[in-house]
Amino acid sequence: MADLLPQYLDQELYPVVTGGVPETTELLKQRFDHILYTGNSAVGKIVMAAAAKHLTPVTLELGGKSPCYIDSDCDLAVACRRITWGKYMNCGQTCIAPDYILCHPSIQSQVVENIKATLQEFYGADVKSSPDYERIINKHHFKRILGLLEGQKIAHGGETDEASCFIAPTILTDVSPESKVMEEEIFGPVLPIVPVKSVEEAIEFINLREKPLALYVFSNKKEDVVGPP
Repeated sequence: MADLLPQYLDQELYPVVTGGVPETTELLKQRFDHILYTGNSAVGKIVMAAAAKHLTPVTLELGGKSPCYIDSDCDLAVACRRITWGKYMNCGQTCIAPDYILCHPSIQSQVVENIKATLQEFYGADVKSSPDYERIINKHHFKRILGLLEGQKIAHGGETDEASCFIAPTILTDVSPESKVMEEEIFGPVLPIVPVKSVEEAIEFINLREKPLALYVFSNKKEDVVGPP
């Protein structure tokens, strides 16, 4: 944007400021007509607090832990293929990427096998050399995501290379709701599977947490999607 906008728009009317926390902090001290922020909820609170000092209207497009619920009766191959595409595209660094899976313990192993097969199709046997698989944006986030893997049961993936910020597509099974990986938006190629015994338990699990940006339901039961009449 810093390269392109000045070529087509008046720089005085449409300036682009690049930088990190110090630059953003200074910008938030200024009076604006409107602030639109895209990012995580932690920074969203900082933006909203700063905007409140000037009563500046704010639009927040925040990420979150967007869940996938997979019902036992659905087409697992189709569901897992779609989840795999959404989760690992751009190495999981998209705002509406599926964050975790909720499914019955009896189908957990099938979900893992279907995702593994789809990863093989998408990225080949050597994912690190695939031209279609990306890298984590920087070392800070590489180490942050790496920290989320501590103490977890890795069913697939887990390979990393700090020099190139590479983290392989990773699946975690039997994940505890209280574990670190379930406390914050992952924004990376790590997919936890949390076992639930019913759709009601899945709904309760989701409702006990902060509202996600997106929700993905895979089921052949109409009532699971639209709810009771």
